[in-house]
Amino acid sequence: MNRILPLFLTCFFFCLIYEKQPLIILFLLLMWFIKYRDYSVFIVLVLLFGIVFYTQIPYQPILEGKVTQLTSNSLIIEKEDHRTLVSNCSLRDYDSYLVVKGTNKPIESAPSSFGFSFESWAKQNGISSSVYATDCQIIKEGSTVRSLFQKWIDQRPSKEYLYKTFFNVSNYQEDIISVLNSIGFPFVGFLFILRKILKYFLYEDKMNWVEGFLIILNCLVTGFSFTMIRILISFCCRFIPIDSKARTGIFGILCFMFYPHMITSLSFVIPFGFRLIQVTHCPKQFTRYFFICIMQSYFFSSIHIGLVLFYPVVVLIQGLMVFYAILCLIFTNINGIGFGFLSNVLNLLHQFPLIGNPAGLGLILYLLIVLCIKKHRLQLSFLLYLFFIQFGLFHPFSELTFIQIGQGDCILLREPFNQRNILIDTGSNKNYDLLESSLKARGIRDLDVIFISHYDEDHAGNLESLKQDFNVKKVIDTNESYQTSQIQIESLNNQKYNDENDNSLVLHINMNQVSFLMMGDASKIVEYDLFRNQYDFQVDFIKIGHHGSNTSTSRSLITKVRPKVAILSTGLNNRFNHPHQETLDLLNKFNILWLNTSEEGDISILFTRFLNFILTSKGKIGIITRW
Repeated sequence: MNRILPLFLTCFFFCLIYEKQPLIILFLLLMWFIKYRDYSVFIVLVLLFGIVFYTQIPYQPILEGKVTQLTSNSLIIEKEDHRTLVSNCSLRDYDSYLVVKGTNKPIESAPSSFGFSFESWAKQNGISSSVYATDCQIIKEGSTVRSLFQKWIDQRPSKEYLYKTFFNVSNYQEDIISVLNSIGFPFVGFLFILRKILKYFLYEDKMNWVEGFLIILNCLVTGFSFTMIRILISFCCRFIPIDSKARTGIFGILCFMFYPHMITSLSFVIPFGFRLIQVTHCPKQFTRYFFICIMQSYFFSSIHIGLVLFYPVVVLIQGLMVFYAILCLIFTNINGIGFGFLSNVLNLLHQFPLIGNPAGLGLILYLLIVLCIKKHRLQLSFLLYLFFIQFGLFHPFSELTFIQIGQGDCILLREPFNQRNILIDTGSNKNYDLLESSLKARGIRDLDVIFISHYDEDHAGNLESLKQDFNVKKVIDTNESYQTSQIQIESLNNQKYNDENDNSLVLHINMNQVSFLMMGDASKIVEYDLFRNQYDFQVDFIKIGHHGSNTSTSRSLITKVRPKVAILSTGLNNRFNHPHQETLDLLNKFNILWLNTSEEGDISILFTRFLNFILTSKGKIGIITRW
């Protein structure tokens, strides 16, 4: 029994990293065997390979199946353990059987260092394909407890709040409130309040029966969602007569057996983390605060201190929301005012967040300092963590990053510790979440300058949103140069053309003895005019013009500036088929390494005193030498 928890933790960490670095797990298991001569390592190895096999999701689109899950603008149908995401379908009936006509496509998303990954979300939910529906028809209506409960909800005026409370219907990108719902805070808070009331009327064993009945009932109401199955497993584990560590291990293994794809989701990681804290010898309350801060900053790039310090109050408020939802179901004349009031109370706890993400090279420095702390390590580590987040120390180096913004351009230039932050273009408004998460992760609150190469939507679509959410000090959209102690930006294109793309700002940038040429959407005509007589220099990096279109990037330009690396900023499977093969053939002919944001995600060039290196979201890394 004493090996159950270590066994599950090994499986859990394997699930987290096996797709990226499977050899790490094999190496750790080998070291385990060499040191302890423990042959159970081979049992773990067999189990892990079983995990890999079982969690592979084959691409198999289905156009007929049962509605098992709803989001705010789509639904999921399932047939024979294959699940498909259906968008543009107006039918919203749980457990009914649908026939869908539409276009199938695999689930794909471009990598991103800090943005939401639709592909990961789909994998956690066991979804193998998506369909944009042109027609949906019900061939059999649902007759389950959940479908009947949904029809009851549909008759109530506050059904939007009821859907959110009972079914956690939200969009793909999890905000903190939807995550709290997926963790089960509303139902746990409801049970907590109910036990406080019932203890005056019932003995402990009777209250356990009531609690068990309500959990099973809610499993039926939610269609045996992962959240409720996890709560049911946790409830049952309370009665197993073994020590708490083994009980925690059994809890994890049972959750994995029922929902293997959800083992790395926040709806499991956070509750399991709380259980793990309970079996440690650290100060539990303080450790819980630290854990919540790490989860918030890593997954949401912000720490809401109110949610950290008053999370029991959050559970209580969400429990009251369930009570209010039940009243709305029983009494038809009750509206959503109570939900609005309780939501406003929760929103008060969201004020004044610390923004930043620990996933940066500064994390190495943080861990080294923590290892050097001898006394009060936990408390000082917590305070040091908040200090690093607040002052951007997890991202200490200056950088130039081509942000994966879909089909568009967005380039970030930073001096160390966010002394100055500069954006070149802002990308398309439909991908603002990617830009916002990238800036927040680096702890950026102020933007000293935003260069707008030209006002096409895919270059300037987020300008107004940035002005609302960040302190934008200056916008440059004319032929104006800019210089700081570490960044030199020279604007080259001072001519006027009939085509707006040709009026793009063309920028020559130098940072830490590395040179860049940003071509905007300028065509070959502009390239010829600029480099025929006006300018004569070579660069290390070139941002290829017009997203790799064959209207830009002439042979004469490449011959003149002789770049070593070319960056293409394109959207995955974009309708323009960028980059064009003609452009790629030219780059390959000159042996120029090219990187595409749709394949690599964010492409960062980090500058240090001794060397510069390049890093992509997909994990590519290289040292930049003086060629």
